Amino acid sequence: MSRKPYSPAILALLASTLLAAPAAAQSQTSVLGTFFTEYTMPTDGRAASFNVTRAFLTGKARFNDIWSGAITYNAAPLFPFSGLAPATPAAEPHNAILQSAYLQATGLLPDLSLQMGMVSNPWFDFETAFWGYRMLGFQYYPVFHTGLIPPYDLGLKATGKLGPLGYVAQVDNGAGFRATENNGRKAYTAGVSVDPVAGLTLAAFGYRGDNPTLVQFDRYGAFAGYRGTGFRVAAEAIRLETQALGGAPFSGQILSAYSVLGLPLPLLPSPELIARVDVQDGNLFAAPVAGQAESVQGLVGFSVKPAPGVTLVLDDQITRETIGGAATVRNTLALHTQLAF
Repeated sequence: MSRKPYSPAILALLASTLLAAPAAAQSQTSVLGTFFTEYTMPTDGRAASFNVTRAFLTGKARFNDIWSGAITYNAAPLFPFSGLAPATPAAEPHNAILQSAYLQATGLLPDLSLQMGMVSNPWFDFETAFWGYRMLGFQYYPVFHTGLIPPYDLGLKATGKLGPLGYVAQVDNGAGFRATENNGRKAYTAGVSVDPVAGLTLAAFGYRGDNPTLVQFDRYGAFAGYRGTGFRVAAEAIRLETQALGGAPFSGQILSAYSVLGLPLPLLPSPELIARVDVQDGNLFAAPVAGQAESVQGLVGFSVKPAPGVTLVLDDQITRETIGGAATVRNTLALHTQLAF
């Protein structure tokens, strides 16, 4: 398959904008690193394990007052699944990959930022930023970590504000990591957010994708979150509508709630109590099956930050699944670490 050439008019516009940027601004570069590890100890007979789940190395460059760029290399991408086939284990789960690489323009228009390249999905960015605990395993952020929406893809992303209203929009390849161009098909993400009163955030998101194995799949999300002094709490509902190629449509939903509470323990560095629950329909990937019910994933944990850039989380994770009428409960104690420089 072939890629369509870029329009000369678009290239000319980007070049003229770059050349018109203030020449007095000096280039700045930086290198950042973030490493996530976890030690898990199941209480149901499964073996304990230690994993470096992610190891991000990010290089950033600012060329002038408008243009900047970033490249993130993931040396330990421990993916549970590959691409958009959530039932297929990743063939090479430990191969290093280029996580993201984009050029960013800020200030072309007031309160507008553009990213072009391999970018993260803005819906994913929004949720991870609010909860703040990305490293707690693959079972959370279920709409992203099970391939229902690729969290990173090749495309163009816009974020900005219009008065009190925040907005995000993205068009991308729609096929996720390590995928060829999607036969001219694309995926689209759009969302809006508003803070009607101090601390309260309301948001709505939508995603539509075309994939070679699907005719069309739509995802809709509604979010409500509140930040107060020393705590934050949020609830989210996601609806999934899928039209399979040559088959009947099917649908399902994911309901999530999570909270973070700062604890008044002066002898401990930044202690927080965290909790999360995700309830998933059993028919998110295919038409309903007799005897298959929803799955429930829950977490309760305690975190501290003993040094700048260091976060430790001790938690208990419980998952209950029903397949073919038989229920399975898994309980796992885990210690997570995040090291950032």
